[in-house]
Order: sequence, then structure tokens, then C-alpha cells
Amino acid sequence: MKKKFLPRHCEHSEAIQPKQTFLITHWFGILMSMFVIIIILYCTAILLSPRVDSKNRGFIPCSQKLLTDIYSCQNKVGCTIKAALNNTACDFKIMGQGISLWIKGEQGAPWSNYIFEPENSELRQDLEQIKKLNKELENEEE
Repeated sequence: MKKKFLPRHCEHSEAIQPKQTFLITHWFGILMSMFVIIIILYCTAILLSPRVDSKNRGFIPCSQKLLTDIYSCQNKVGCTIKAALNNTACDFKIMGQGISLWIKGEQGAPWSNYIFEPENSELRQDLEQIKKLNKELENEEE
């Protein structure tokens, strides 16, 4: 029989042990797992969102502010970390707005305000010119 470490007044009596549930035993691991999942979802949303849009939607204003803030920091570590944290807060604010718009029924999905088809008239014009040039080159070869 394993010896239990009990207070002196309980050494000879059976101690009442609290029931060890899964949640009580693994609370820290569950908490850290939820944190990691949130970070993975955040990074995925940032990676899937467009970088250029003529209407400046989604995370683009946050990224532009991050760029100006870091440039103004002039290699100061504390200032750079503060700018990065402010950018993260801005990104989560955009995500929160998407969820609230979705709940209100103003958009089809919670991610519709930051994962979308970008509108960039200059880029489309350039792509159309490239397609025309490509067709012309193909016609010349034949």
C-alpha cells in the first residue's frame, strides 16, 4: 500500500480526497491548447487575406499603420514591440467587427470583411495588358 502524505492529525485516518476530474487535472493544457488554436487561426486569417485592395479593406489599414509606426521607431526595441502589439490588437478588432456584422446578418460569413476578392483597378488593367500581349505573341509565333 502506497503511503499518502497527510497532515499529522490525519496520519492514521483516511483522508477525503477531492474527485480528480479531467478538467481539474488538465486545465492548464486545455487553456494553452485554446491559446495555440487561436494563434493558428489568427495567422491563417492574416495569410489568406489580400494585401492590396483599392478600397483599403480588411487588415490593410492595420498593416499600413504598422509600417509607419515601425518606421518612426528607428530601431527602438520597445517601440517596435508596442507597434506589433498594436497591430495585433487592430487585427483582432477587424476580426471582432466581422463576427458582429455576421451575427447582425449584414454579411454572409464572419471572415467576409477580411478574406475577400480584392478590387484593384490598376492591377486588373496590367493583367489585361499582359493577356493582350501574350495573345499577340502567340499569334506572331503561329
